[in-house]
Amino acid sequence: MSFAVLFVGIYALFTSLGAPATPFIVVSGALFGLVPGSVIAWVGAMIGAAAGYWIARTVGRGAVSRSIEKRRRVRLALEKTHDFHGMLGLRLVPVLPIGVVSLVGGLARAPFGAYLAATAIGVIPTTLIFCYFADSLVASGGKAGATKAVLIATALVAALTLLPRMMRSRSS
Repeated sequence: MSFAVLFVGIYALFTSLGAPATPFIVVSGALFGLVPGSVIAWVGAMIGAAAGYWIARTVGRGAVSRSIEKRRRVRLALEKTHDFHGMLGLRLVPVLPIGVVSLVGGLARAPFGAYLAATAIGVIPTTLIFCYFADSLVASGGKAGATKAVLIATALVAALTLLPRMMRSRSS
C-alpha cells in the first residue's frame, strides 16, 4: 500500500470523527507538493466528510436531537443548512472543522448528493491555500520566501472567510 493511500485513510478516519483537517492539509502539501498534495487532501476530505455525515445521520442523530430541540438557534441553523447552498456556505468557512460541518450536514438531514457536491466544491479553496502555504514553506528555503508564503496564505484565508457572508448578502 502506498504512503499516499495510507495518508488518505488516516486523514479520512480522523476528520470523520471530528478532528480538524487543517493539520492534515498542511502535512499533505508539505509532503506531496501543491498539486498532488491538494488532490490527496481533497480525497481524504471527501471520504472523511462522507463517513462523518453518515455517522452523524445514524449514530449521532438520537444522541443530539434532544439537545437540539431545546435550542432554538441551533435548530434554526440546521434548517438553513439542509441544502446545497447552505452546506456550501459552511464548507467555505476555513475555520470550521470539516467534522463539525459533516455533523451539521448529517443532523440537518441534508440530501446526501447536495451535501457531497457542496463538500466537493467547498473544500477546494481551503485545501489549495493550505497546500500552497506548506509547499511554499518547504520550497522557499529562506525567511523571505517563508514570510511571503505566510502573507499570501493569510490574505487568501481572510478573503475566503468573507466569501460566505458575501454570498448570503447577494442572495438576499
